[in-house]
Amino acid sequence: MNKFSNSSDPAPMVAADIVKLLTEGVQATVIFSSREMHIGFINKAMLELWNRKSIILGSRLAVEAPEFDKFIPILQEVWDTGTAFVAAEVFADINHDGKLIPTPFDIEYRPILDVTGNTIAIINSAMPVNERMEKSEALRDKAVEERLLNVSLEDKNEQLNAVNQQLEALNKEYVATNEELKKLNEQLAALNEEYNASNEELHLTLEEVAVLNERYNISNLVLQELNEDLNRNRTQLTNALRAASLGSYDLDIASGLMECSDQCKLNFGRPPEQRFDFSDLQQCILAEYRDIFYEKVQQAISEKSSFNIEYQIQWPDGALHWIQANGTPQFDSSGTAVQIIGVTKLITEKKNYQAKKDEFLSVASHELKTPITVLKANLQLLDRLKSKIENTTAVSLIDSCNRSMDKINVMLVELLDVSKYADGKIELNLSTFNVNDFLQNSVLHLPFEELHKVELNSLKLEITADENRLEQVMINFINNAIKYAASSEKIIISATEHENRVKFSVQDFGDGIEVEDSKMLFDRYWQGDKKGKNSDGLGLGLYICAEIVSKHKGTIGVDSIPGSGSLFWFEVPKSQH
Repeated sequence: MNKFSNSSDPAPMVAADIVKLLTEGVQATVIFSSREMHIGFINKAMLELWNRKSIILGSRLAVEAPEFDKFIPILQEVWDTGTAFVAAEVFADINHDGKLIPTPFDIEYRPILDVTGNTIAIINSAMPVNERMEKSEALRDKAVEERLLNVSLEDKNEQLNAVNQQLEALNKEYVATNEELKKLNEQLAALNEEYNASNEELHLTLEEVAVLNERYNISNLVLQELNEDLNRNRTQLTNALRAASLGSYDLDIASGLMECSDQCKLNFGRPPEQRFDFSDLQQCILAEYRDIFYEKVQQAISEKSSFNIEYQIQWPDGALHWIQANGTPQFDSSGTAVQIIGVTKLITEKKNYQAKKDEFLSVASHELKTPITVLKANLQLLDRLKSKIENTTAVSLIDSCNRSMDKINVMLVELLDVSKYADGKIELNLSTFNVNDFLQNSVLHLPFEELHKVELNSLKLEITADENRLEQVMINFINNAIKYAASSEKIIISATEHENRVKFSVQDFGDGIEVEDSKMLFDRYWQGDKKGKNSDGLGLGLYICAEIVSKHKGTIGVDSIPGSGSLFWFEVPKSQH
């Protein structure tokens, strides 16, 4: 403390004092913290004027009080220009139990500017002026009555003078006055009729008011029932999310603030009482998954669709975990993304189980490789000797064993491949080759039935890639078309050029694939409904195809209409360098 300072000098007000002053003050006040009119602060007096018990801080004025939409352009002009707006006796619609009542206010919108002159907030104060306007109107009415009374007094004085001057004339005009009196009586009778008619109208009006009151009471009951249904639905949703260990979140894109459920915070290793915003989320995602995360979110916003992504995170205690996140962007009237709403689920246990299963399959497949090789060699030896065997049953058994051995070999190859891809041990053997020759080789040894007509649409183009791996993908596509679209009379195999990429496709005209099944076709170990058809392998073929294409920095997919056939395709760059 400065030794020359006066201890009796008042201390400067701090932010907490100002907030307390605004909160407890009788002046109705609300503070908007963005050009979109996000509500950063509101005191009790303003809540009472708005006829609200509470609002959600951080939400927009258009969401919390849509009845004040007409004032938003004025507020935004104050924000843009930095110039205050003051107006007296402005009418605003106040929501009273679902009914908008025009109510007069004196209002002031005063911008708060930073050191650079930019608006950082707007303080909105309002004062109801019903009583003042009623008093002003009463004073005006009284003044009018006084003026009328003065005029009337002046008229009376003039009439009195005229009466004094014309007293004798009035005596002479007594008969004429009686006639006028008769006319006045007739006018009075007419006024009485009008008065009776007004009473009847008033009676009808009172009946209409009673009917409106009854409708109002019925509306209140309906609204109460709807609120009860809404609360029940919210409770059911909360219970369902809790039962599934799903955490919900609501992200405000502009501010990066997130409203998270307790379960959502627990999924990321945070206690329920701690804030968890988008910046915290980005920080806990491991670096190798961030670009994929941003890409998925941006794609969902640009395509106005939902996203589903799995990524690895690190908890505050250093432990590594896996998260599955789903989200759907929300857009304003101009089409700008303003929110993302979604759910998260902790899938660490599932991922660990998957890793253990992959490890087991890798070990098992390598252990099986040697005895299967021996069995295959013995069967090949038997196959050479079967022409000398006279027992037809033995020959049939040898053929059956060979077919079974081929199936086992396919399964073993798939298991070995999937374990390599899971461990990231697959390396591409790049070479430059002709696309037309590549497609010709892919169909050279495939078992086409006589009913299949193969149409080949190729390119005279050279690309650089792992020819054997891509041929593995094409053969898988073609085999699936032969096996699962046996009724298709035509199979179209194509290659098309798209700028610096080449797209390969196999189209059949069989039964097609259901939409739900097509979403999971490239998942590991997934096998859909084959409608009674035999299935060789373990559901790994298309998963391995997807990994091969991904290794080439390409994309893979299927377009199918149930009942009209399927088109399997993949697209890779012309060069991998």
